[in-house]
Amino acid sequence: MRLCTPRKWVGHDSSVYDSTQEQQQYAEQREDADIPDDIDYQPKHEIGGDLVEETADSGLDFGCVLGDSNFGKSPELRRRLRDEAIPYALELVPSKFPVVDEKAPLQEESESGSAAPDETRWKISEDEEIFSPEDLAQEVEDTDTDLEWEHINWAEGTKETLSGNFHRTRVRVVTDRADREVGEGTGWLLIEKTTDDDENDSTVSVKTWICWDLDESSLEELVQWTHLRWSIERFHEDIKQHLGADKFQGRSWDGFHRHLAVVMLAHAFIATHRLETGQDMPSFETVMQRIVREVAIQQLMENLNFDRETATGAAEEMLQGFTDWRIPDL
Repeated sequence: MRLCTPRKWVGHDSSVYDSTQEQQQYAEQREDADIPDDIDYQPKHEIGGDLVEETADSGLDFGCVLGDSNFGKSPELRRRLRDEAIPYALELVPSKFPVVDEKAPLQEESESGSAAPDETRWKISEDEEIFSPEDLAQEVEDTDTDLEWEHINWAEGTKETLSGNFHRTRVRVVTDRADREVGEGTGWLLIEKTTDDDENDSTVSVKTWICWDLDESSLEELVQWTHLRWSIERFHEDIKQHLGADKFQGRSWDGFHRHLAVVMLAHAFIATHRLETGQDMPSFETVMQRIVREVAIQQLMENLNFDRETATGAAEEMLQGFTDWRIPDL
């Protein structure tokens, strides 16, 4: 577990402070919170890259790296993963990711100073169309083209089949739109048509991913890969809503990390019990409520010598009366 610590918290760069007084104020707060002196600022994409490399070096077998648009928009992270030959499927901001067709002819190598010393960049001609994922979605929507959406079921949800409309095409990433400069990054550009609540807006809303080194994957496989992040998002939602991950009231570095460690252990415990329930799994919340109920019953039986029936009634009465607990489906 790594905390993305803001620059002002670590105190290693005086240029980030507006005044000497502000720098001193942060120094005092840092000392009060007991933040270790060796903690330095790292952007999220760098922390993510470190964790991925550590995982790969451990020998753990995995398919590809997934990430939201905060990671997908980082050319540094994407290049780092390519350098390590680690496949990825990273979400993008649909309007802010210029690309060209992968088969676009490359002209002379670019002399632009924006490229890393060991990274080759090329120019493309004025005739080659630079487009965004949003532009592609509009073209797929256009009935005058031969492009179309493909409806794909990607998982079975607790209430219904999860599905959507998708399209993909091979692209090369544009590194400098004004100079018509492209880089080494190529791959599948995957777009998903999403529901737009604004009926007066003719713009097609889409989700977008760039998929590298997944060249042999079918469209169905790419969709399944990218939507595995649903479980990660569900994890963050559960630990906040049900386990108080975002309710830490302390002010110390160690206390915060202990709090999150306990939260994640609790989540692992509940998730394990949920898996043990079988195919038709109840919700995370329901399993948690069952565990709380059973712990309360056992405590009353052991400490007050209640029989199970009496302990059950007392436990449910107390939990409903003093907390937001509700009787789960048993």
